[in-house]
Amino acid sequence: GRSLSNDVAYYRASVMVNSLVLSSKTTKELSIAVDYLVVIMAIKVRIASDSVCRCFEDKFRLAVSAGLEEQGVSADDIGLHFYLQLRTAFLTRTVVFPVCHDVEK
Repeated sequence: GRSLSNDVAYYRASVMVNSLVLSSKTTKELSIAVDYLVVIMAIKVRIASDSVCRCFEDKFRLAVSAGLEEQGVSADDIGLHFYLQLRTAFLTRTVVFPVCHDVEK
């Protein structure tokens, strides 16, 4: 996504897996945001392709660890964070839960 602040563009990579949003820190450089997106997409693909783990929590932890290692970065390097975002039929707005930075919590 892109946002403007004082006529300066800021970019971030953000991908949704079911109701879980994986997102990076913001950057002024589009090319860096694309690099972050490559990492986050590697995680998403691993979650989707894991047919061994039945529990989403286990799939998620393994996918994050393997995806980051595969790309040679840490969660801190890209500012990886995640949160739940739910849309319900009876509420007119989307419910967003607090951001988390630690996969183990």
